[in-house]
Amino acid sequence: MMAAFRRPVLPRTLSAAPAAAARLAAVLFVGVVFAGALLVGDPAGAARVPAPAHGPDGLQDERLPGEAPSPFADPVYFQHKGLSRQLDRASRERSEEARRALLANPATRGLLDGPRPLYQGFDYAACRVAPTPACLLDEAVATAQRIEKSEVRDWVLGEILAAQAAAGLADKTWQTARRIDDPGMVMVALANIAKSHANAGRFDAAAQAADILPDPLLRQDVYLHMAEAQLGLGEREAARRTVVRAQNEASRIYDTRDRVRLHARMAAVLERAGEPAGAHRALAVASHEAESLSDAAARDSALRHLALAHIEAGRIERALDLLARIHTDDERTPVLVRTATARAETGSPAQALDLAARIDQARYRAQVLGRIAQIQAKAGHMDDARRTAERALHDARVIELPYARAFALHSIVDNLTDGDAAIDLARSASAEIGNGRLRVRALWAIADSLARRGDTANADRARAEATDAMAGLRNPADRAWLYGEMAQRLSVTGDGPAARTAFERGLAAVDGIAAPSARARVLGHLAQTLLALNGTAN
Repeated sequence: MMAAFRRPVLPRTLSAAPAAAARLAAVLFVGVVFAGALLVGDPAGAARVPAPAHGPDGLQDERLPGEAPSPFADPVYFQHKGLSRQLDRASRERSEEARRALLANPATRGLLDGPRPLYQGFDYAACRVAPTPACLLDEAVATAQRIEKSEVRDWVLGEILAAQAAAGLADKTWQTARRIDDPGMVMVALANIAKSHANAGRFDAAAQAADILPDPLLRQDVYLHMAEAQLGLGEREAARRTVVRAQNEASRIYDTRDRVRLHARMAAVLERAGEPAGAHRALAVASHEAESLSDAAARDSALRHLALAHIEAGRIERALDLLARIHTDDERTPVLVRTATARAETGSPAQALDLAARIDQARYRAQVLGRIAQIQAKAGHMDDARRTAERALHDARVIELPYARAFALHSIVDNLTDGDAAIDLARSASAEIGNGRLRVRALWAIADSLARRGDTANADRARAEATDAMAGLRNPADRAWLYGEMAQRLSVTGDGPAARTAFERGLAAVDGIAAPSARARVLGHLAQTLLALNGTAN
């Protein structure tokens, strides 16, 4: 599935000495430029940004650490027009730095040098008669050409490019990258090509794509992504070798916080790869770097990364020691979330609940409690799971922001149904979800849980409710995206004919999508859905 509204890591190492204000500006700028047109099903089209994010190890879009991104991220309004102009200036400076770096590298010069690929017409009818991932992605590119705002067009093309790389369409990815105007986004696109190859297990291609990246921070990030993908396939020795490549880039990264973050991530990978001595050395380097920071906010951020790495290594007590030294709420919350979950996973539910109670924001506390209930249910402690679920639902119901409340309730339902605990609570909670898209997902989860229990009649009833909820969605982009998700879900369960029907319904809904940005993104999503169904791009 295409990641929606994920905040790219813009290159920081290109600048000689950025100030703290410029660093903050670079982070916020992404939210300003990639405004509401990117959100699937945003009828208002107002200028919006995603919820504050720390990245894959922190809280983002109402999600807990480690969860997949939602295509329906919780939007907040950005109203500081004066700051927006300041961020525009910062972005122009960074784009120029990225341009110089790309032009200086013979391997990437061609992305900016010379004429751009000409716009090609597209045979929509032929692709509808015999759709393939390749032709759907071609249609997505053709549709993206109609997006007026260059920054929005660049973002959508970057998503399409990642989908093309996942499908193994190497020639297409290069052409799409050349259509992107902003050199900074070109740099991010190159990193996403490499990550897509890694996700598909094409590690030689991923390494080649990483090696041409001019920016060492992005290059190191890609190497670590590769190592994590290799671990997922059980290739521990290959992962250790890839970490060494990442370590060789560390001396080229000037920002202390970046070095802490990346060394902490190296430690987590090495621990999982069966290299505890190497993990200890990486953590020692990260700890030394973190302690050298004089700015309190920067040190809190560094300590968060250290704490999360210790949790990955199973050293929860050490993470709690570091937590006591973190004073910023935004930095404390991800650590509390992970330590509470880790305590539950290691059989200490009472300590997990105590840690969850220390999370100030109800929307995150509710999700953590839902996760703990799931773990308790899977351990067979159904009564405890039910009590924890009731606490989670109580917290979710007091959340003021409508989408945040809906997302928390959906997350709780998902956790309860995954553990097959308190299905009656899950069903009542699904009725309270005020967002139609999230309610559809919750009903799917309930239907799957009921089917696992052998309750066929109620499972069919939940699926019928989900179908009705889907039909009630006014925005065709929402319906098309969810049909793609449904097709992938049915494919995993082995129901090929139903999966194909869901895909065809999603494709039929595309013709009703007027906004080019939403249409192009949905086409990319459906292309990846079809790739999952067919196993081939053509």
